[in-house]
Amino acid sequence: MTWIHFMGAAAAAAALILIPGWAVLRLCGVSQRIAWGAAPAATAGVLGTGAVVSQQMGLPWSLLTAGLSTLTCIGLVLLARLAASRAAGPEPDRPSGRRSAPPRSRIHFAATCGALLTSGMISVLPVLLSMPGPDAVLQRWDALFHLTAVEHVRETGDGSTLTLGTIAFSFPNPSFYPAAFHDIAALVPTDSTLLAVNATAIVGATVPWALGSAALAHRLWPRVTWAPTAAACFALLAPAAPLSEWVHLSPTSNLIGFSALPGALALIHAAYSRLVAAGPARRGIIAHTAAVAMSLVGIALLHPNVLITLCLLVAIATAAQGLQSIRRGARPAAVLVIPLLAAAPILAIALLPGSEVAGSFTGGLRVPGWKAVGELGLGLLTVWPMAIGVGLWALAWTGAYAFARRGSWIPLLCITAIGVLYLDAALDSSLGLSRLWYRGQDRLSMPLTMLAVQFAIAGTAHLWTLIRRLPSMTWQTIVIASAVVTSSILIGWSVPARIDNANLNFALDRTDRNRFFDTEEWAMLRTAASTLDSDGTLLASPFSGGSHLFAAHGQQVRFGTAGHALRNQDLRVLAAAEDPTAPNNCEFLRSEGVRYIYVDSRAYNVSHRYDPLLTRRIDGLEPIAKTQHSALYELTCG
Repeated sequence: MTWIHFMGAAAAAAALILIPGWAVLRLCGVSQRIAWGAAPAATAGVLGTGAVVSQQMGLPWSLLTAGLSTLTCIGLVLLARLAASRAAGPEPDRPSGRRSAPPRSRIHFAATCGALLTSGMISVLPVLLSMPGPDAVLQRWDALFHLTAVEHVRETGDGSTLTLGTIAFSFPNPSFYPAAFHDIAALVPTDSTLLAVNATAIVGATVPWALGSAALAHRLWPRVTWAPTAAACFALLAPAAPLSEWVHLSPTSNLIGFSALPGALALIHAAYSRLVAAGPARRGIIAHTAAVAMSLVGIALLHPNVLITLCLLVAIATAAQGLQSIRRGARPAAVLVIPLLAAAPILAIALLPGSEVAGSFTGGLRVPGWKAVGELGLGLLTVWPMAIGVGLWALAWTGAYAFARRGSWIPLLCITAIGVLYLDAALDSSLGLSRLWYRGQDRLSMPLTMLAVQFAIAGTAHLWTLIRRLPSMTWQTIVIASAVVTSSILIGWSVPARIDNANLNFALDRTDRNRFFDTEEWAMLRTAASTLDSDGTLLASPFSGGSHLFAAHGQQVRFGTAGHALRNQDLRVLAAAEDPTAPNNCEFLRSEGVRYIYVDSRAYNVSHRYDPLLTRRIDGLEPIAKTQHSALYELTCG
């Protein structure tokens, strides 16, 4: 696979992520800007729901069923509009009495494109330059799970969120796992699952993040012409962004959900503004409510804890707004229904049996209290701390001052809530407030950055006001030039840091980091895979390169995920692998479908249950292929 193939896959992924949702939102009467920002969330709702329905109907998930799902959703929207007699075109979704920004000039448009392109390149190119190839494999725990999940969807045609969890078992055990990302990645038209996952993850972590941040800024500052562009650039340049999280830890479904979060919030802001408006401005609220519902479904099918984050922010904002309305004489029952509805999913998800998995998670990074406060105060968050983050936080703190000065408490309440969750995760607090986010400050750093970006817009506007008050044009020029130079230094300085951070998890031959495989081993495995019977099961530790052959070549493997749920039969298989040449053990392994065994003395993670496979060679068997620390065998009995 070449980088040309990658570019084609990335373009296809962008189309899959944006077009279905955009079409549905536009038919619901959502404006262009908000529709582009919220399209990824709506797409996840359309395609994720379509995959569930397809599985229930016995239809394989493919471009055809995805297209039918989109057309069905479009048809339902058209029928609803016809029934509601709303055949008129979309109306502006701005709050009553607020002026929109004036039209942009060609120079403004060119500057916008240049700023976005530059920011995007600074964000993405360091990652691409660090990848050994377009089909590179991230050396992170969660990466194997998502590779296996996408290959599973492609091979079986089952992309249902209700059943995807079966990949963590050695036998069919349909269980819940949010599958919207995997459904989209499985549709990318390429033979390489590795390439499809990389392209979809990189596009999904950047394009929705930038478009959504711009849409949210447009909603919050409709009269500030530069706000959407600045928000998109800030979002792309921020260190603790979804793309950085993909390389840092690879919780792919989770980070793609957070990437779609700002756009979904922009859509909710638009719908809420219509709801509380009077007179003609409320026209189309039913269609907007349907659009919000589809986007909420999409966020949930990307990852439930992103939905919790969204509901938390909406509950805080609407409750604060409602209390202000009550003081002005509004009826409490009318204004508090939205906060209560927003809080309901939080309670429901927290009580679901599946939430126990997150609640019992103990693998988060715990730091001292002074460091946690420093991370939060300086913007040196756990995901790729660097100087440019401090610069963004300086603007955000200025924005916080501006909000407080004019009594805008809602944004301050929102960012305080996420900040408290971040501290809870960083300290691994006994309160367990962050348990639904796996006690991971890395995951919470993304919504924190999302809010900081919007605060930075307010901070920039406040600083611009101060600059314009300077006594002379000379002083204004000096301050602006200093700001430009400082920003350029911080941005340029971030590039080597981004490359170094990406190399930590892409470079295969580093000795200071755990690896699933090195360059020699991966080349050996991919060469040998072409000679194997793909229907014969490969027994390999999920912490070795062997288990990656399912995603890379469709080779059946016994343990396809790093967090595999071992049952008694699995333990018997592993015990037999300790001496596979013994007749009884060999026959038992073959009865379990095992035809190949892969051993490796160097593992990504040590789990004593896989000790029989943690060895350099198997006595009495001749390897099909080998390296100095690993070997691949075909199991022959008798």
